[in-house]
Amino acid sequence: MNEEQIRAAVLADPQLRAAVETGNDQAVADALSPLAAKVPTGELYTDRAMFAELGPLVAEAILSKLEQFAASGSSGASVVQRGLRWLRPNEGGLDFQHPGVKQLLAGLTAAGVLTGDELTALSGLGLGPGSVSVAQVGDAVAAWRPDGKIQPLPEA
Repeated sequence: MNEEQIRAAVLADPQLRAAVETGNDQAVADALSPLAAKVPTGELYTDRAMFAELGPLVAEAILSKLEQFAASGSSGASVVQRGLRWLRPNEGGLDFQHPGVKQLLAGLTAAGVLTGDELTALSGLGLGPGSVSVAQVGDAVAAWRPDGKIQPLPEA
Protein backbone atom coordinates (compact mmCIF):
# COMPACT_ATOMS: atom_id res chain seq x y z
CA MET A 1 0.00 0.00 0.00
CA ASN A 2 1.21 3.48 -0.72
CA GLU A 3 1.09 6.40 1.73
CA GLU A 4 -2.11 7.83 0.26
CA GLN A 5 -3.88 4.47 0.60
CA ILE A 6 -2.68 4.11 4.19
CA ARG A 7 -3.92 7.60 5.11
CA ALA A 8 -7.29 6.98 3.45
CA ALA A 9 -7.70 3.70 5.33
CA VAL A 10 -6.82 5.37 8.65
CA LEU A 11 -9.28 8.20 8.11
CA ALA A 12 -12.05 5.79 7.12
CA ASP A 13 -11.73 3.44 10.09
CA PRO A 14 -12.35 4.63 13.68
CA GLN A 15 -10.16 1.89 15.15
CA LEU A 16 -7.24 2.77 12.90
CA ARG A 17 -7.74 6.47 13.67
CA ALA A 18 -7.60 5.70 17.37
CA ALA A 19 -4.46 3.61 16.90
CA VAL A 20 -2.69 6.45 15.05
CA GLU A 21 -3.84 9.03 17.61
CA THR A 22 -2.37 6.90 20.42
CA GLY A 23 0.86 6.23 18.52
CA ASN A 24 0.15 2.55 17.89
CA ASP A 25 1.50 2.35 14.34
CA GLN A 26 2.08 -1.38 14.78
CA ALA A 27 -1.68 -1.97 15.15
CA VAL A 28 -2.29 -0.05 11.94
CA ALA A 29 0.38 -2.03 10.09
CA ASP A 30 -1.08 -5.31 11.39
CA ALA A 31 -4.60 -4.33 10.35
CA LEU A 32 -3.61 -3.15 6.87
CA SER A 33 -1.17 -5.93 5.96
CA PRO A 34 -3.88 -8.39 4.90
CA LEU A 35 -5.18 -5.72 2.50
CA ALA A 36 -1.78 -5.11 0.90
CA ALA A 37 -1.15 -6.27 -2.66
CA LYS A 38 0.32 -9.74 -3.02
CA VAL A 39 4.00 -9.90 -3.91
CA PRO A 40 6.00 -12.36 -6.05
CA THR A 41 7.74 -15.04 -4.03
CA GLY A 42 10.10 -16.36 -6.72
CA GLU A 43 8.71 -19.83 -6.10
CA LEU A 44 9.18 -22.32 -8.92
CA TYR A 45 6.18 -24.51 -9.78
CA THR A 46 6.16 -28.03 -11.14
CA ASP A 47 3.10 -29.79 -12.50
CA ARG A 48 2.67 -31.44 -9.09
CA ALA A 49 2.69 -28.07 -7.36
CA MET A 50 0.13 -26.81 -9.89
CA PHE A 51 -2.14 -29.75 -9.03
CA ALA A 52 -1.74 -29.00 -5.32
CA GLU A 53 -2.32 -25.25 -5.67
CA LEU A 54 -4.98 -25.11 -8.40
CA GLY A 55 -6.69 -28.45 -7.82
CA PRO A 56 -6.40 -31.44 -10.12
CA LEU A 57 -9.26 -30.56 -12.49
CA VAL A 58 -8.10 -27.01 -13.18
CA ALA A 59 -4.42 -27.98 -13.43
CA GLU A 60 -5.18 -30.88 -15.77
CA ALA A 61 -7.36 -28.71 -18.02
CA ILE A 62 -4.64 -26.07 -18.30
CA LEU A 63 -1.83 -28.55 -18.85
CA SER A 64 -3.84 -30.41 -21.50
CA LYS A 65 -4.46 -27.19 -23.43
CA LEU A 66 -0.79 -26.23 -23.21
CA GLU A 67 0.30 -29.71 -24.34
CA GLN A 68 -2.10 -29.56 -27.32
CA PHE A 69 -0.76 -26.16 -28.31
CA ALA A 70 2.86 -27.30 -27.89
CA ALA A 71 2.18 -30.21 -30.26
CA SER A 72 0.41 -28.01 -32.82
CA GLY A 73 3.47 -26.61 -34.54
CA SER A 74 1.95 -23.12 -34.30
CA SER A 75 4.12 -20.07 -33.83
CA GLY A 76 5.37 -20.13 -30.25
CA ALA A 77 4.64 -23.84 -29.78
CA SER A 78 8.31 -24.67 -29.20
CA VAL A 79 8.50 -22.10 -26.40
CA VAL A 80 5.46 -23.65 -24.71
CA GLN A 81 6.96 -27.11 -25.23
CA ARG A 82 10.14 -26.03 -23.42
CA GLY A 83 8.11 -24.44 -20.62
CA LEU A 84 6.16 -27.66 -20.17
CA ARG A 85 9.45 -29.53 -19.78
CA TRP A 86 10.44 -27.14 -16.98
CA LEU A 87 7.21 -28.08 -15.18
CA ARG A 88 8.51 -31.62 -14.70
CA PRO A 89 9.57 -32.16 -11.07
CA ASN A 90 13.12 -33.16 -12.07
CA GLU A 91 13.49 -29.95 -14.15
CA GLY A 92 13.08 -27.52 -11.24
CA GLY A 93 9.84 -25.74 -12.12
CA LEU A 94 8.66 -22.48 -13.63
CA ASP A 95 8.26 -19.01 -12.07
CA PHE A 96 4.77 -17.87 -13.09
CA GLN A 97 5.59 -14.30 -11.97
CA HIS A 98 8.50 -13.94 -14.38
CA PRO A 99 7.66 -11.16 -16.88
CA GLY A 100 8.37 -13.40 -19.88
CA VAL A 101 6.13 -16.17 -18.57
CA LYS A 102 3.37 -13.67 -17.81
CA GLN A 103 3.65 -12.23 -21.32
CA LEU A 104 3.54 -15.70 -22.90
CA LEU A 105 0.45 -16.68 -20.89
CA ALA A 106 -1.29 -13.43 -21.81
CA GLY A 107 -0.54 -14.13 -25.46
CA LEU A 108 -1.91 -17.66 -25.19
CA THR A 109 -5.06 -16.25 -23.63
CA ALA A 110 -5.43 -13.65 -26.37
CA ALA A 111 -5.02 -16.44 -28.94
CA GLY A 112 -7.81 -18.44 -27.29
CA VAL A 113 -5.59 -21.25 -26.01
CA LEU A 114 -6.35 -20.41 -22.37
CA THR A 115 -9.44 -18.79 -20.87
CA GLY A 116 -9.36 -15.63 -18.78
CA ASP A 117 -10.14 -17.70 -15.68
CA GLU A 118 -7.22 -20.02 -16.43
CA LEU A 119 -4.93 -17.03 -16.89
CA THR A 120 -6.11 -15.65 -13.55
CA ALA A 121 -5.44 -18.99 -11.86
CA LEU A 122 -1.93 -19.23 -13.32
CA SER A 123 -1.23 -15.57 -12.52
CA GLY A 124 -1.86 -16.29 -8.84
CA LEU A 125 0.88 -18.92 -8.67
CA GLY A 126 3.98 -17.61 -6.94
CA LEU A 127 2.31 -14.73 -5.13
CA GLY A 128 2.55 -14.37 -1.39
CA PRO A 129 0.90 -12.04 1.06
CA GLY A 130 1.94 -8.41 1.00
CA SER A 131 2.59 -6.41 4.10
CA VAL A 132 2.53 -2.91 5.51
CA SER A 133 5.42 -2.04 7.80
CA VAL A 134 5.40 0.18 10.87
CA ALA A 135 7.82 2.47 9.02
CA GLN A 136 5.37 2.80 6.11
CA VAL A 137 2.60 3.76 8.53
CA GLY A 138 4.90 6.25 10.24
CA ASP A 139 5.83 7.83 6.91
CA ALA A 140 2.18 7.99 5.84
CA VAL A 141 1.03 9.75 8.99
CA ALA A 142 4.13 11.92 9.50
CA ALA A 143 2.30 14.98 8.14
CA TRP A 144 -0.19 14.57 10.99
CA ARG A 145 2.72 14.68 13.45
CA PRO A 146 4.57 17.83 12.31
CA ASP A 147 6.57 18.20 15.50
CA GLY A 148 6.78 14.49 16.16
CA LYS A 149 3.98 14.66 18.71
CA ILE A 150 0.80 12.69 18.32
CA GLN A 151 -2.20 14.89 17.59
CA PRO A 152 -5.85 14.32 16.80
CA LEU A 153 -6.31 13.52 13.13
CA PRO A 154 -8.14 15.75 10.68
CA GLU A 155 -11.74 14.89 9.94
CA ALA A 156 -12.28 12.54 7.01
